[in-house]
Amino acid sequence: MKLKRVASIALIVFVGVALASVARADAVSDFFAGKDVSLIVGSAPGGGYDTATRLLSRHYSKHIPGKPTIIVRNMPGAGSLNMMNNVANVAAKDGTVIGAPQNTAPLERLLHILSKEGKNANFDAEKLNWIGTSSQDVYLLIAWHTAPVNSFADLLKTEIVVGSSGHNTDHSITARLLNQTFGTKLKIVTGYPSAQEIMLAMERGELQGNSGRAYSSLMSGFSHLVRDKKVKLLVQMGVTPHPDLKHVPFALDLVKDDDERKVLELTFSKFQMSRPLFVAAEVPKDRVQALRRGFDAMMKDPEMLADAVKSQIDIDPLSGEDVQKLVHKLFSTPLPLVEKARALMELPP
Repeated sequence: MKLKRVASIALIVFVGVALASVARADAVSDFFAGKDVSLIVGSAPGGGYDTATRLLSRHYSKHIPGKPTIIVRNMPGAGSLNMMNNVANVAAKDGTVIGAPQNTAPLERLLHILSKEGKNANFDAEKLNWIGTSSQDVYLLIAWHTAPVNSFADLLKTEIVVGSSGHNTDHSITARLLNQTFGTKLKIVTGYPSAQEIMLAMERGELQGNSGRAYSSLMSGFSHLVRDKKVKLLVQMGVTPHPDLKHVPFALDLVKDDDERKVLELTFSKFQMSRPLFVAAEVPKDRVQALRRGFDAMMKDPEMLADAVKSQIDIDPLSGEDVQKLVHKLFSTPLPLVEKARALMELPP
């Protein structure tokens, strides 16, 4: 009798939990059904972030309960801080606004790249709900085929001119890191409105190189330059080398000092979340979970993957939970190491 009673209670509990789960799923589906979800890119149209986000927008809806309409919007400015501040503090906190920032912005309170002491970051990156990243990237230093350098070693004795949107963008930051760590001679010219314009300026002969081009972006928008040997790939920067770039030197392998290697590892870690998505901290947990599981499903969607191949966009995802752990790990970096990284990325006096 007692065993039957225990079994009955267990069955009731199981059914209750299952019904509650179904009810939560139905509530999420009912919420998103018929709604517009804004996918806000923190950079200008036409660049790598915009192109990758628009790829996701074409496939994300069918994997979210209720199948909402996905609308891509652009909110460039301050290296994506404008967009992140808006999504974190101003926009709707119900799951209908998703941010797609440049990978530097989430770490602003840690590395102080975009503003003095990181004060322009009006959000706590560890409290935001990270949905996932579609790519773990490496960045490249490339030179135009007519530039007077053919290898990374040549950059130690020969100056080339590289372009950048501003002093605190990846193009400038990676150039300063290389100059200060290895002694390369990269002359940075700022003022180009987008990564697209930097590439076009290089083709026009205004610039000799590009010091911060994501490999995935290069292949999605300018693969013909690689194919036709119009650009030279001089060094790759990231936490792990890209499997397609075995012939390109890997920056961490070139570092002789252990502390300098750790600093570069910290600064390059943001490339592990190269194309992150997030929603505000206040979004209900069941909607966050639905967006995360929808993102995970999209990353395995054969139609999306075929579209990515056609668009020449690299897909190498991390789940929202893994991005959340990475953000926490980076913000747990010992202060002396963080301070060394900040010093390396500072503008010269």
